Amino acid sequence: MTSALKARVDSLEKSILAELELLKPACPEQIRSVFEKSFDRVISELMKTELLGNVPAVPMITMPYLGIYGLAQMVKHNGNVCQVRLAPETITDTRESKMPLDLSWALDVEDGTKTLGKHFDLAGNEILQSNRLPLTVTGILNLGRGGVLSRHNVVATGSRLGDDGVALLWLSGGEPKLYWSWASFSDAEWGSASCGRYLEL
Repeated sequence: MTSALKARVDSLEKSILAELELLKPACPEQIRSVFEKSFDRVISELMKTELLGNVPAVPMITMPYLGIYGLAQMVKHNGNVCQVRLAPETITDTRESKMPLDLSWALDVEDGTKTLGKHFDLAGNEILQSNRLPLTVTGILNLGRGGVLSRHNVVATGSRLGDDGVALLWLSGGEPKLYWSWASFSDAEWGSASCGRYLEL
């Protein structure tokens, strides 16, 4: 193994271990164990993947396993737990998001930095035109376990609330909240997150 290849493996392993560590405080042990056992597999997949995003991979706990309130409980900022401020029954994932129902890893995640300030619907179209997958409500809640909210707020253009609404994960008064806005809205502190593909477990 060349020094460059070893450095890449080391970097990916460090990133995946950090993601697994984020699961420990609130994730049920049985779910966490599935992700831990997939460590070698996800590293192998990442080594074959051109990473265009800024997060190599994020473990995706899906709705059948924890539900929206369970996922929100895992999103914290300075000790404050994410509050759900929308009606979960109004959320539908778009066909283009291709979000699995099974536990999975989102590979090659872009946390929304590249789409900061863009209208949410236009950002969603750009993501699709780049052959990437817009993250759903499930996706941004899983992404929110990390430090993304310390950098900017996140939009889930892979889900819809009614015909024209999108879900948002944001800091309001220092507290993380899952809320919604019109898809035509934009703000300099909001970015639409995406991934390259999913690795189902």
